[in-house]
Amino acid sequence: MRFTSTLVAISLILFSSFAFAESVNDLKKNIVLDQGKLAVMENLLLSDEESEKFWPVFRQFQENLYNLDKKHFELISSYLQQNKDKSLTDEQAKNMIDVYFTLLENRRRLLNDFAFVLDVEKVLPVKKIFRYLQIQQNIDAVEQYEISKKVPLLE
Repeated sequence: MRFTSTLVAISLILFSSFAFAESVNDLKKNIVLDQGKLAVMENLLLSDEESEKFWPVFRQFQENLYNLDKKHFELISSYLQQNKDKSLTDEQAKNMIDVYFTLLENRRRLLNDFAFVLDVEKVLPVKKIFRYLQIQQNIDAVEQYEISKKVPLLE
């Protein structure tokens, strides 16, 4: 009996820890997505009709972009660890290059597909799509700058 209650207590603790970890990750994700949305809201004036069409499509785009950014972060984390340990081999460096260019291509394709949907489905006029792309480019440039300040060059 005591073993069962101990097992139940441990299970509850592990489950709540796992749920907490998931909620923390969800919270972090939502903060990142909301920051992106805020930057767009501040710089892209939308009519009520445009907003109604744009934000759901934008949210899905941001979800996909977030998933790519997570993979990019994993790549950077791996590089940082191997650079710190001075353990990066030529083969690992080659694999990192391949992953990096694949991520860049996937990001470009995702952005292109998003702009295409905005145009084809008449979500926004072309000039507003262009403005959005400028805004997104600025957001990306700031993020890349922040990353470049923190990631040391390979020795």
